[in-house]
Amino acid sequence: MRKKSRNQRSVFLTLAICILLLLLTGCGNRNVKSYPDVLDDIDRYFKAEGDLSRNEDITLASWYRPGDSLTDWIIISEIRQGKRLDNEKYISDITAYISESYKDPDKLDRIKATEWHRITMAVLLADGDPRKMVSQNGDSIDLFADGVYNWNQTDRLDTQGANALIYALNVIRAGDYAIPADGRYQEKDIIGSLLEYQGENGAFGLTGEGADVDITAMAVQALAPYASKYEEANEAVESAVGFLSEAQRAGGFYVFGNRYSSETCSQVIMALAAAGIDPGKDERFIKSGVSVADALMSFRNSDGGFASQLGKNGKPEESDMLATRQAACAITSMLLLDKGNGDYFDFSNTLQE
Repeated sequence: MRKKSRNQRSVFLTLAICILLLLLTGCGNRNVKSYPDVLDDIDRYFKAEGDLSRNEDITLASWYRPGDSLTDWIIISEIRQGKRLDNEKYISDITAYISESYKDPDKLDRIKATEWHRITMAVLLADGDPRKMVSQNGDSIDLFADGVYNWNQTDRLDTQGANALIYALNVIRAGDYAIPADGRYQEKDIIGSLLEYQGENGAFGLTGEGADVDITAMAVQALAPYASKYEEANEAVESAVGFLSEAQRAGGFYVFGNRYSSETCSQVIMALAAAGIDPGKDERFIKSGVSVADALMSFRNSDGGFASQLGKNGKPEESDMLATRQAACAITSMLLLDKGNGDYFDFSNTLQE
């Protein structure tokens, strides 16, 4: 009887440990709910936030404002997930926004080239041609030229920081564009300028100083697809990946400020997927038995959205549209990686059958 009792206690103890681990990491377990289902829930969340039913087009959402960063990124996110929307309406609306903005000398923005980059990618995905946007007075506007290779709003393409170079490379890849020989900025020049932002520890910073996990992850997303073409890009990616591994905390998390951040987890996942690294399986990105992919799922709420941070009780705070949009990008990247190419900004790679 005593031996049987000990065996029972051992079984109960093992079961209790398993339950505890599930409580700690179960929200991030890839088997809890399939990633496509998580993306469907994100779509539900975006529509609910926009006062829409599940069957209504997202361009009718109350938050829909073409030219606004959140709106454009959600459009990009939805199309990359394979969701359908009224492309013609978006193209018409964003064309009107561009035409009106170009009446001002600052055009889309006084210094931020990323305004051109974001809108270029959204137009591409909505089946428009960002190189032939027609203004109200009939002038042709080339967003790719104005925002990348012939940038002349300021003296330098990267006036706003490293992210302008990062997204310039993303745009080149998204449209599979070739820069004209007489372009002010060439692909290799942009890569070289971005590499100047990397420190000896492998990290990138917005201004070239400090070690910023988000910017480092974004730089990896931009550079990884060029690693086979440029040796210096390959070396930079390897060094940056090493930094990202060391920056990861116990439980698979990443920190922004002094709080666990879902947005930072999302950016790292996108970086790893772009580099061909599985965020859910690579040992370099599993801490305390929990991967960064698992950690991201810990921010997920029952409304389908993702919180930006965890509360003091370890549970997600209120869902946030920006955090949810970035989580959608990260999850889409992992699904794209499962299909063989995790580069989110290679638009030839799609989840659509």
